[in-house]
Amino acid sequence: QRREDRKLLIVMSDGEADDVMSARDAVAVARSRGIEVIGIGICDHHIRDVISERYEIIQNLDELQERLIGLLQAELLAA
Repeated sequence: QRREDRKLLIVMSDGEADDVMSARDAVAVARSRGIEVIGIGICDHHIRDVISERYEIIQNLDELQERLIGLLQAELLAA
């Protein structure tokens, strides 16, 4: 309900979704409401099964802060 020009949802996962189709449906609903969705897989690649267009995979939690900041910077500057 907020009126920002852009809304961004970051989904982080460290494994496979229990119900991939429901997870895809939730992403589709968010997108249909104008929310940009980005996925981050933590030591696991299954995030791309749900969010195939915009995702990052990190292999170590120590990477999370730097990669997240870099990802947000790239997204926000590209707008």
